[in-house]
Amino acid sequence: MLAVVPGAQLIRDKVVTALRDPQAQTQPAGIDLTVDCIESFTTRPSFTVDLLEAAKTKEVRNKNSAYVLRTGSYKLTFSEEIRIPANCCGLVLPRSSLLRSGVAVHTALWDPGYEGKGKVLLSVLNRKGAVISIGARVAQLVVLRLSGEPHRIYSGQYQREGMDSTQEESSR
Repeated sequence: MLAVVPGAQLIRDKVVTALRDPQAQTQPAGIDLTVDCIESFTTRPSFTVDLLEAAKTKEVRNKNSAYVLRTGSYKLTFSEEIRIPANCCGLVLPRSSLLRSGVAVHTALWDPGYEGKGKVLLSVLNRKGAVISIGARVAQLVVLRLSGEPHRIYSGQYQREGMDSTQEESSR
């Protein structure tokens, strides 16, 4: 049976580290994640049976630590370092205040064993755009304990993304 891991336990167990404001970010059923960087897409991706070539990006210029965004799609990198335990998986959900303002965060399942500063899709749907500052709380990580042991843990190409400079540079 799946069980949600409380936010305070995620901090205590070091599932989430490098928090900007642990008190404000700790929620009853997870941890709020904050903006580290927002990038715009500069190329189109290519997906084939044998190869995934992700779109290239470049950081959106920020003014006074805030990004002024037009309607469109962006890649958002979170500030926090995440380490999903081998007996858990993670879901990242947008904060409701974003959705109510025409901004959405889109994510996929975070597998057991994933480590990194997560990168997700940010969609600005509001025709007037949006202003999002570095450090703003935009999503909540919910960690679910699995009902059994997985047959393996994550070891894919995004393992440790954003956590060391050599991997980060090779992805750009």
